[in-house]
Amino acid sequence: PPPQSIAGAAPKHANSRKSQIYGADGRVAYRPIAFRNPKVAATAVTGYAAQLSKTADGGATWATVFSQNGTFYFNGIDCSPNDPTHCCAVGEGFNDASGPSTEPGGRIHCTTDGGKTWPRTFWQPENATSAASLFEIRFVSDTEIWACGAQISRTELPMFLHSLDGGKTWTSEVENIQVGAIAVSLSFPTQAIGYAVIMNSITQSSSIAKYS
Repeated sequence: PPPQSIAGAAPKHANSRKSQIYGADGRVAYRPIAFRNPKVAATAVTGYAAQLSKTADGGATWATVFSQNGTFYFNGIDCSPNDPTHCCAVGEGFNDASGPSTEPGGRIHCTTDGGKTWPRTFWQPENATSAASLFEIRFVSDTEIWACGAQISRTELPMFLHSLDGGKTWTSEVENIQVGAIAVSLSFPTQAIGYAVIMNSITQSSSIAKYS
């Protein structure tokens, strides 16, 4: 069933979020994720140079496990609750002045070998009328994953991606919650119930949507 808005207006600067570092272009430049065990974690470094780093010693040292220039940047990453070798990351690239991307579109890359390889398991290429923007991804279980963002054409509509096979395949839902809305954050306390932060780029307001 589609998410439904259940909360109202938000601060004027809806883009501001704690525990993030912003680049000169206003995009999130570095976003950590919660550790799945005491010593293994991953991060996404954003910008038009896409990079993923990994630590296996509790953050004392970090090694680059993915690097690609000129194509896209990462916005978020998450790992399986029971398997630290299985992680997925969302990214996007646009054919605009701040890029431009040589392969514009929204995408998801996943690893099942601890970061040795990151095959792309979802890609929605930008075309003359629309583009996909992906902000965040969350594992609900070892096999069920949700990602969120927006389908951008003349305006934005929230987009949710759902996988039931650990990120190998994805189904897409574009929800007509409100014109100009973008799903920027996700949380699933259970497999049956989820919440998403919806930001409106037109009205500069935000709301919380619930999935059940």
